[in-house]
Amino acid sequence: MGIKIQTLKFENNMGYGIRITRDDITVQDYLDAINHAILNLDLSRLFTHEKDCFGCPLCCKDRIPLTMVDIQRLAKSPWIMDIIPEKAKKHREDKLYYILRRFSNVSVMGSLVDITMDTSREGICPFLDNVKMICNVYDHRPFVCQSFICCPLEEEAMEIRKAIVNEGEDELVKWLYNHAQKEGLSIWYNEANSYQINPDDFQETAFESKKDYSEIRLKDLLPQKLWNKIRT
Repeated sequence: MGIKIQTLKFENNMGYGIRITRDDITVQDYLDAINHAILNLDLSRLFTHEKDCFGCPLCCKDRIPLTMVDIQRLAKSPWIMDIIPEKAKKHREDKLYYILRRFSNVSVMGSLVDITMDTSREGICPFLDNVKMICNVYDHRPFVCQSFICCPLEEEAMEIRKAIVNEGEDELVKWLYNHAQKEGLSIWYNEANSYQINPDDFQETAFESKKDYSEIRLKDLLPQKLWNKIRT
C-alpha cells in the first residue's frame, strides 16, 4: 500500500505512528490508511470509554479548520446540495462561496487568517444530527474529521496532519480573497484584530488547482525534514 500505520504504546494508552514506503503516496492514501486504522486497530479512545467512534459527538465540538479541497468535497454532499439555492448551484465558484458564507467563520489576527467550521449555539458542528448523533455529510466530511481519533499520536504523525491542514487552509484563504475581489463580494469577519492582509503575499501551495486529495502527493506537501523522518 505504501503507507504503514504502526500501533504504539504511550504509557497506558495505544496510539499510532506513520511510515511511508513510496514517493507517490497521496493525501487520500493517507486518509484511507487512517480510516482503516480507526476501524481495525486496537487504538485507545481518550474522550470516552467506548471502543467504537460511532454515535460519539465529542470531537464534533473541536475546532475544525477547513481546506480548499474540503469545500469542494462538501459541495458534492447531497445534504448540502438540498439547501443550496438554485442560483448558487449554477457556477462552481458561487457554490463554494455560498458554502463558506453559510457554514464557516473567518478570523483575522494581523496577517494570519483562519477559516473554520461554524458552530451551533451549543458549540457543535452544524453538520451533526443531534438526534441520531451522526454526521449528515459523513462521506464528504472535512480532512480533520476524517483523520482524527482521540488516541495518542507519535510526533511525526501529528506534524503530518498539521502540515496538510495548514497548507490546505492557506489555499482556501487565497481562493476566498481572490474570488471576493474578482466578484466584488464582501468577506465576513467573525473576529478581526489588527487587520494586515495583503493578497500579494499569498504563496503557491500544493493544493493549487487541486479538487481532490487523490491529486496531492504527501512528498510535495510535507517539509523535507519531516518527509525524511517518515520515508522508509
